[in-house]
Amino acid sequence: YKSFRAHEGRISDLAVVPGKNEFISTGTDGRILRWTPGDNEQTYKVLYSGSEIFGVLAVSPGADWLACGGQNAGIRMIPINGNDSPGYDLKGHSEEIKSLIFSYDGKYLYSGALDGKVLKWDLAARTSVDMSTGQMKITSIDVSSDNKYIAGIGNEGKALVWNPDVRSDNFSIGSEGKAIKTIKFKPAMQNGYPRRCN
Repeated sequence: YKSFRAHEGRISDLAVVPGKNEFISTGTDGRILRWTPGDNEQTYKVLYSGSEIFGVLAVSPGADWLACGGQNAGIRMIPINGNDSPGYDLKGHSEEIKSLIFSYDGKYLYSGALDGKVLKWDLAARTSVDMSTGQMKITSIDVSSDNKYIAGIGNEGKALVWNPDVRSDNFSIGSEGKAIKTIKFKPAMQNGYPRRCN
């Protein structure tokens, strides 16, 4: 194994860049670093350095955008991999962002925050739609490979799976006496590989 050191504070999150031997890290030192692991050296590029601290990262399926969730309730979009588009911010939550995930076609971004809301962002229009169910305050989310279902973990450690288009099409998951910390959909398989849209 290799140890990578550059952050001056605690590392908050890591994200792998699809299709590349690279990963991105964010930490409490206010920096976001992009790493290219080599055989004999560790090289990184600073993507962001400032007073704002980002605790969660997500890389788009096409590896052209990095979404960063901040403690100030904002989402910063940073262009990567030769994407020369200007970066921008998304505002819609009122508390710290805890979860970010792109749709499999890269057109949408889903966010969950401590305010309990789940927002679906249209990245072309830069607008959001509230996907919350009202049944529980969701703080961590995942999206099925067909973008049909959302799975979320509430602040009380229970999980809910729902179809935003059919409100009656939902069910909860619980574990008596235990709190659920992570939830993930199994990727749809096509020809032996996870199905992704490019």
